[in-house]
Amino acid sequence: MNLFVICNDYPFDIGEPYFENELIVNEKRFDNIYIIIPEFNITNKAPKYYLPANAEVIGLGITQGISKPKALLMALAKADFYSEVFTLLFKYKQLPTVSRLKTLINYYAKSAVFINKFMSNVAVKVKQKDILYTYWCTEYTYAITQLKDKVNAKAITRMHGWDVYYERSINNYLPLRPAIFSNLNQGVYRF
Repeated sequence: MNLFVICNDYPFDIGEPYFENELIVNEKRFDNIYIIIPEFNITNKAPKYYLPANAEVIGLGITQGISKPKALLMALAKADFYSEVFTLLFKYKQLPTVSRLKTLINYYAKSAVFINKFMSNVAVKVKQKDILYTYWCTEYTYAITQLKDKVNAKAITRMHGWDVYYERSINNYLPLRPAIFSNLNQGVYRF
């Protein structure tokens, strides 16, 4: 079984030093570990942190999402967009302000690019029941919930304070949480 970890900058920068502890444990439990870095430029970078022999780092080189008009059209075609606006209004009693809608559209824009790059650069490595794991609950978590059935894998995420609590985030808003949570695989994964 393989593990595909989506993170920000591990093993090259200081953003995820605690992931090293997970890798030390996980390297024995997985055939291969693919560390996917969507946005951080890994060209000519030397690792600052531990990288197991069975690990490979894959940089996707995402510099921006799809165009905002295209992302808006994509969002308007998805049922989870309307569910999100409904949740904002009636569950969280928040208005879908321009700033919040821009944040939501950005989720769709970046997740669309991630899905395309993953399918063309990484999907061939995925075997049935492999695990897609995001270290942070972001637009890339939304993306793996959309990808998991296409590649026949499981999708899980790790969460931290800022990606759990609305009040710790920009605009007091975390996009697509109901859509993400309803599409993650249930259960506890012990690596």
